[in-house]
Amino acid sequence: MNLILILLVAKFSYEADSVKIIPKKGLDLIAAKGNINLNDGKTFITGDSALIFKSSDIDSGFIYGNVSIKGEEIEISCKKAKYSFLNEEAEFFENVRVKGKEESIFADHIKYFTKKNFAVARGNILIEKEDIKIFCKEANYDFKKKRGNINLIEKVQIVSGDKEINLYGNKIEVAPDTLYFTGDVRIEGGKESGKGDTLIYVEKEEVAYLKGNPVFYFEKGNAKGEEIELKFKDRKIEKGKILKKSLLEILTEKEEKVIINTYIIESFFDEEGNIKNLKGFDKVEGIIFLNKIKK
Repeated sequence: MNLILILLVAKFSYEADSVKIIPKKGLDLIAAKGNINLNDGKTFITGDSALIFKSSDIDSGFIYGNVSIKGEEIEISCKKAKYSFLNEEAEFFENVRVKGKEESIFADHIKYFTKKNFAVARGNILIEKEDIKIFCKEANYDFKKKRGNINLIEKVQIVSGDKEINLYGNKIEVAPDTLYFTGDVRIEGGKESGKGDTLIYVEKEEVAYLKGNPVFYFEKGNAKGEEIELKFKDRKIEKGKILKKSLLEILTEKEEKVIINTYIIESFFDEEGNIKNLKGFDKVEGIIFLNKIKK
């Protein structure tokens, strides 16, 4: 039969199969092994072994092994954890996973501030939010406000089944339903790709906006403008709209190059993929049907 020792200190309780208490000047050092369970009624921490520093309260310590932390709105798992109840913060190491209501963060190291519900991640990071995956090396995220900042980005994937669109940028600001990319941004999906200084992706609308000298490449040409709007469908780039001063280069079905330079271009193709009558084209309303251009 396992010996279970329960320490009740203020509002915290601590359980373990075996415990050794080592008195030190001004505090007690508690070494515990087996079925660690530390909680305050709201946050529950479990693991294989622990080293706890206790003065008048359970102040701080380390948890080792299969560490699991469960709170009201968040779950965390890792191989090693360092926590401080006084500072209301914790650090997690090795195979770290933080799971919120709508998103999950995987990383080598995460520091979590319990009062603010705020996390700072470092190392090989993967952030999953519905069908979006963000791969990076440095990130911070506010689970309450659903906002964060991401640096050292590898790529962002918008995934649906075996289809995906990849987004790139030097930095990302994460907001509810929107991702803001800055610095050498790119978008790649199927046979289409684009680049610019800024990229805004709106999740619910499945639309992206390329700004800052944007260029968009499709199978039969490319488009340039002050702003390019891209509409997705089933995780594929379906439509494009060029806004303001624009330049469009296309190849016709006879492989003839057409170059159009105007102040406003909104559409050059009908729904069958044919080039519209270019007379008065600057007044035409519509979009480029990228997936319907005749070969």
